[in-house]
Amino acid sequence: MIPNVIFQQQDLLHLQEKDQYDFIYCIVTLIYFSKKDTTHIIKNLTSALKKDGYLYLDLPQKDFSKITFFPEHFYKKQLELLKKENNGDLYSFKEIIQLLIEQGYEITYFSKPFSFFGKFAWEVDKILQEKNIGRLRYIFVPFLKLCARIDAITKHKKGSCFVVLVRKTE
Repeated sequence: MIPNVIFQQQDLLHLQEKDQYDFIYCIVTLIYFSKKDTTHIIKNLTSALKKDGYLYLDLPQKDFSKITFFPEHFYKKQLELLKKENNGDLYSFKEIIQLLIEQGYEITYFSKPFSFFGKFAWEVDKILQEKNIGRLRYIFVPFLKLCARIDAITKHKKGSCFVVLVRKTE
């Protein structure tokens, strides 16, 4: 257990805390919601944060599935599962930044990860899953992890996801 750190799982649509948290970490979760619900959730998170508190968001961008290296028919089942599971609305980077600024946030840090190496590794992994080549997949894991690590430490101008750290100013 880490002192002064509390992890909680809550229904983001019904979050009612006021000025409780210094930091809220929200990774990928918002992909399951409509834009209307996401706006409501951002308002709830904003209300739950203390003044000068931080919100960390990590999400795929609206064009996530449009940026590809391999033809989609190589991993069609995997994409169908992804679309079925992640049936919410995705934002463009500009849309999410505008929403956060409207809620009274100051942009502290942003990045566009999941660029060439990350997306390439993701697609290769999906192809291996699609073809059900389990043993071959294990051989590729070190290479895929290396690609993901390179992607994580490289600064990108373009990426199919975004990471935003914002500070509540109001």
